Amino acid sequence: MKHSILLLLLTLTLCQAQTFADTQDVENGPTLPMAQAYLGWKYLWGKGVPNDTSKAIFWFQKAAEQDCAEAERQLALIYSGGFGVPQDTQESQKWWKLAATQYEKDAENGDSEALYQLGGLYAEGHGVPQDIAKARQWYRKAAASGNESAQWQLKVLEDEQQGAFETRKQAEQGNMEAQMWFAMKHGIAGHFYTKAECIKWLKVAAQRGNSKAQDELGNAYALGHDLPKDFGKAMYWWQLAAINGNADAKDSLGRTYARGDGVPQDFIQAYKWFNLAAAQDPTYAVKRDSMARDMTKAQIAEGQRLSKEWLKIHPKHSRKIKQRGR
Repeated sequence: MKHSILLLLLTLTLCQAQTFADTQDVENGPTLPMAQAYLGWKYLWGKGVPNDTSKAIFWFQKAAEQDCAEAERQLALIYSGGFGVPQDTQESQKWWKLAATQYEKDAENGDSEALYQLGGLYAEGHGVPQDIAKARQWYRKAAASGNESAQWQLKVLEDEQQGAFETRKQAEQGNMEAQMWFAMKHGIAGHFYTKAECIKWLKVAAQRGNSKAQDELGNAYALGHDLPKDFGKAMYWWQLAAINGNADAKDSLGRTYARGDGVPQDFIQAYKWFNLAAAQDPTYAVKRDSMARDMTKAQIAEGQRLSKEWLKIHPKHSRKIKQRGR
């Protein structure tokens, strides 16, 4: 899974955004709101451009000025999680409410994506009171219009509500798979259980050495999602997950150092972690190479040296990477 559920929410509906972006030169002043939102997403995650949260916010705000609900949702998530900015609940709530209002207007025109997003807002209680019955209502409307994500989400809610009790029972009996249901889907499980219950099982799975749970717990601490925001604890769990072979955790460590979120900004450390992630999964090479464009040759060499040093300290992990390369 790519980061936590909140981090997944920060991913734009890329197919839709790319359709708009392809019609314009997004690097030289796009005017269509979804193209502006797409450019904001690129700057937020360093996709083909240097990672720059301030530029991401600038483009999301430009799109929001043109009533782009997706841009408003992205801004809400940025301020909610403190991505490159101080965490600001009041600012986040402002954008959630604006997004909800705009999605409702778009939904009146039969916009399938708006119908789907409204389902998500009611499911999570963002910008509107949490109401699972209304969430299902909106998901059904979106599903009826052919939205496959809504169709899947409806099935998830129905299946998981039915199986939640049995899953909890199995988790209490020490079943790792059951514990991981809470660990990897605690946002969904939270519809049926308290956040404390879900976080409890997330911690149990992480403490038992599951790298996905460790990565997820790191994300929860970094975002302040159902836990007090604590970058020290986030780094601790990401590092454990990295040692256990989780590429997403390495990527999270790289982004944290690249942005200076809760730690001093350090491009060499960022390069090191992006490089380790890329060695395990080539798709992460884009971030490493984007980082390298803002570094000197000496800094890059040091980042590479630190990567090799880390692999020497963790030889078992190094062997796994070599095996993947065969």
